[in-house]
Amino acid sequence: MAHRSLGGNRTGPAPGFTTCSVSGSVQDPRVVTVLRGAVTLAIPSRRTRIALLLYLGCMVGIHSGIWFAAREGVATGYQDFTIFYSASQIVRQGMGHHLYDEAVEWRIQHEVAPHVASRKAALPYMHAPYEVLAFLPFSFFSYGKAYVLWNLTNLAILAALPALLKPHLPALQHYRSPLWVLSFLAFFPVFLTMLEGQDVILLLLLYTLAFVALKKNAWFSAGCWLALGLFRFQLVAPFLLVMLLKKKWKLLAGSLLTAAGLAMISAAIIGWQGVIRYPHYIWSLEHHLGRSILPPRDSANLRGLIEQVFSSWASQSVILIVVIAASAGAILLLLRKWHCIHQDESQQLDLIFSLTLLVTLLVSYHGMLYDFTLLLLPVLVVLNRILLVRPSARSARIGPLAPIAVFFFSPLYLLLWYRHWEQSNLMALVVIAWAIALSREISCHRPAGNSRPAGDAI
Repeated sequence: MAHRSLGGNRTGPAPGFTTCSVSGSVQDPRVVTVLRGAVTLAIPSRRTRIALLLYLGCMVGIHSGIWFAAREGVATGYQDFTIFYSASQIVRQGMGHHLYDEAVEWRIQHEVAPHVASRKAALPYMHAPYEVLAFLPFSFFSYGKAYVLWNLTNLAILAALPALLKPHLPALQHYRSPLWVLSFLAFFPVFLTMLEGQDVILLLLLYTLAFVALKKNAWFSAGCWLALGLFRFQLVAPFLLVMLLKKKWKLLAGSLLTAAGLAMISAAIIGWQGVIRYPHYIWSLEHHLGRSILPPRDSANLRGLIEQVFSSWASQSVILIVVIAASAGAILLLLRKWHCIHQDESQQLDLIFSLTLLVTLLVSYHGMLYDFTLLLLPVLVVLNRILLVRPSARSARIGPLAPIAVFFFSPLYLLLWYRHWEQSNLMALVVIAWAIALSREISCHRPAGNSRPAGDAI
């Protein structure tokens, strides 16, 4: 007997898969409701699992080789972690009011990493003041030890993600946590985040907590978690803008309340005058140094793609107009998909959340390759959905799955990042293709007997 799946009728497992039926272990009530107590899972065959493990191991091996080759530069202080470590040193030394003082930043960074010959000026700390508190405990250690401890913290966060997500991704529950972590480490953006000592894994945790909150219909809590991620403003603000346009007042209330608290914490660190001057500081930094520190063509998003295409013949004003138009178009198309989510269709919340995150990455002002770490959440959502029984036709799987295969192919990043850094924006094309595939997975057909949207319920 074939079970009805989230995507249609299934007549048998896809090649390389077997099926099993699960009922008691499924903790997501929406899945149980849809499938009337039985979830049929497509389980990869033993050969498929071995091939997958070998592939993931190869990707991790590539990353380990890169890390070994870069070990001297890491020890010297070439990585972005220098920015966060120096900022935490400034605050720990009681100079919070000088957190954005270039002369103080340069002095501290030179003390931390005096042998970085290529660094002739300070790497500016551009994130919100309150984020320094996350790095403050590491300031009590030497730079090398702090770098190691920060990455151990990142590993702990990655190890915690399975425990957070398994109750809400039933098809992935029987996969052991070590396999999850191996998959995470095989993802080049995660490796790059840890190599640079960046903070995107922390932001991934906050997005995951927001996702879990929404699965529990706790919109206010989700807003609180998202607001905590405003230290990466460009990677959270577009998501909150969509929530505003969708009138998700509970989520926005949580975000505003949390943001107000973070503003007070920031004021305690740098003073209210510093908080007031902070937007002007970011604007002036972008105006004078933005194109040299973070060239637009380096951004793996719509802005980077458009800059790549138009920069040789169009003015910056024209490029800006095109970027705004493209971003607005992407958000409008996303809003149309949000209108498809109805009262008893909350199983599609996974996809609309993932799609919103993809659009957020695409329309962000800056988007580096390590920011793709956030794609891990949509990857898990899509895999969960595909492992739940899907239509037997292979074509139904190619659209959502093919971009994942590309994202997990590390040599492609190496080609774009190391040899032709200016071409990293081409990865945005994969994100666009994936966003289109996910949007097609969201059905806009209203279920029988359901005539009204659920407001903050979905």
